[in-house]
Amino acid sequence: MRGGKLLQPEQFLARRNQRTRGRTEADAAASLYRFGATTAYYEIVLDRIRSLNEISVLGYETLSSLRGALVFLGPCAPRP
Repeated sequence: MRGGKLLQPEQFLARRNQRTRGRTEADAAASLYRFGATTAYYEIVLDRIRSLNEISVLGYETLSSLRGALVFLGPCAPRP
């Protein structure tokens, strides 16, 4: 009931559907933003690892060698 007026079932369902659709679209936009930020951070991390110019030391892993794990995890957002 809104403003003293009882809604018909069709009107009630239409309004409820509209609110649900709005929340879903807002959640989707927020997720896309987070995925974009994750992709940007992933690229920054890879760039910084490359800039280290590491030297291999027998018996120790380099950060560059872990890049395979980073590629496996990869950014969450799909690439074009």
